[in-house]
Amino acid sequence: MAALPKLKCVFNLAFMLTNKISLSEIWKKLAPAEKDNYLGWRLASIVIAGIIILAGITTAGFVYQNIYSTLSNTYSIFVLSSELGMDIVDMNSYQKTATIIANKKTVTVIPENIRNIFDYQVDLVVTTSTATTTKKTK
Repeated sequence: MAALPKLKCVFNLAFMLTNKISLSEIWKKLAPAEKDNYLGWRLASIVIAGIIILAGITTAGFVYQNIYSTLSNTYSIFVLSSELGMDIVDMNSYQKTATIIANKKTVTVIPENIRNIFDYQVDLVVTTSTATTTKKTK
């Protein structure tokens, strides 16, 4: 039987108990080799925090778009439908409107001697003026 490859990190509880590996030994294997070399861990934590924040924003947007706005629209419809009331009819305006509609339905008769508005011939009438006096003429 071939030997199993040596794993860097072992998280199997049964393996840890049988081989008596403590959590501190596992932590030492996960820790960086040099104490000042934390750049990889910082970048990983920034990326993970960014993913968590992005997931929270996406979830909030989804909840707002699909749940909150639907409830808000439903509430508005409910309020508007419950406050419907009778409007007072202005009878004078109704009579005027009914008369206008009735007049639109009547046929008007066009007279035969209608003036032609496109005929621009102008008849010149020349008048002469004379001096007037205050005396009465017979």
